[in-house]
Amino acid sequence: MAFVMLNIGARALAAQQLAMDITGQNLANVTTPGYQRQQVVLTDPPPVLLPGTGSQPNYVGQGVTVSQVNRVSNAFLSRSVRAQTSQAGAWSAINTALAQLQPLFAEPSSTGLAEAMNSFFGAWQTVSQNPANLPARTALVGQAQQLVSNFQGLAQQLVNAESNLDQSVTTQVAQVNQLASQLATLNQSIAAATGTGATPNDLLNQRGEILNQLAKIANISYAVNPNNSVDVYLGNQALVLNHTTYALTARFNPATGVHDVVFQNGAVPQLSSGTLYGTLAVRGVSQGGILVGDIPTYLARLNTLATGLANAVNALQATGYGLNGTTPTGIPFFTNAGLGAGGLGVNAALVAQPDLVAASSAPSSPGNGQNALAIADVAQASLALGGTTSTLASYWTSLVNQVGLDGQSASTRSTTASNTLSDLNAALQSQVGVNPDQASVNLIQEEQSYRAAVQVITTEQSTMSALLAAVG
Repeated sequence: MAFVMLNIGARALAAQQLAMDITGQNLANVTTPGYQRQQVVLTDPPPVLLPGTGSQPNYVGQGVTVSQVNRVSNAFLSRSVRAQTSQAGAWSAINTALAQLQPLFAEPSSTGLAEAMNSFFGAWQTVSQNPANLPARTALVGQAQQLVSNFQGLAQQLVNAESNLDQSVTTQVAQVNQLASQLATLNQSIAAATGTGATPNDLLNQRGEILNQLAKIANISYAVNPNNSVDVYLGNQALVLNHTTYALTARFNPATGVHDVVFQNGAVPQLSSGTLYGTLAVRGVSQGGILVGDIPTYLARLNTLATGLANAVNALQATGYGLNGTTPTGIPFFTNAGLGAGGLGVNAALVAQPDLVAASSAPSSPGNGQNALAIADVAQASLALGGTTSTLASYWTSLVNQVGLDGQSASTRSTTASNTLSDLNAALQSQVGVNPDQASVNLIQEEQSYRAAVQVITTEQSTMSALLAAVG
């Protein structure tokens, strides 16, 4: 009986010591990303038969033992959090990118494109009033150069933003591959531990955090295998199968000048959320040799505006007359009109000789200014611009409004997605996270149980000592 008591005490000591160790582990990882609470499962072992009890068997309990150490989990909430993490990541990336574009389209502005167009057409109005005035013609050419500079500057800033986002794409692809490699390595370790009957809780926590990081970048789906390894997919394409990875690559596309995201076998991943998706949505995705996305759309509309303005002015320049009374044949006002905002220029011949500006409408009246007035009226004319009919000012305003509305929508959806994610994370943490107050209470209870086990052993030792002394 004495040995039974000692065994009970020893088991209780070991069980409560492990319980305190696990509680300490929980407290130490209160703020560790991806950590999920562990708990000791205490069980009452089967009783043993006391010897020498005759025909009436007597059984005695064996105290307490640890049957397992569980990792608290909630598969449904974990999947929900990861799905929402992808959504929040996408809208955060879109919102951040579009917010950086907003200042480029700030109107009204004394240095904006609207003011530059007003000044340009106002200069034509001034020339129409005194066509023979060379300072007025020189000022007109100067305003044209400023307008071209505005177009070129805005176009270049959009191209730069596109390039910066393209660099972000290549960085995120590298991150996905690195995380996939780490996941494959963990899969191997987890499967090996599971095969020995162990419960690799800390490895599972590490893997869960990697899945969280992957979910932020891309819309992953995953399935847990019988050996506890996990297979991860992007759409219907495997990213990780057990301990094998299928890497993504950022492949430069000379037709579009940016990197396309594909698997190394050439398959295109089906991205629908995550920061990588959001970055691509703004930068643009290659479709049939062109980019489709927010920046390509803004740049295309800016090019349409620049080309429409240049063509309208050039058409009237071609029908007018300079101060010499002859038609300036082959001297357009703007060069490279078909190249859009980035390639637009002012004809160098007009810069050198402002008298070639076709202000007059008749060869016999080089000073009548009627052609200059007609060009000034282009500002109010309805032109065919990108499949619509609009004035230049209205078309520019609609583009500015589009950028603003896109940015506002992204900001709102980013905030909503982030708030939803916070709520889901709070729900998940309440289920699987560490509550420091409760863990502290548990630690006190476990310490008390440990002391009780020590008391059992101490009492039994005292009893045995007394019996031995009596016998002696």
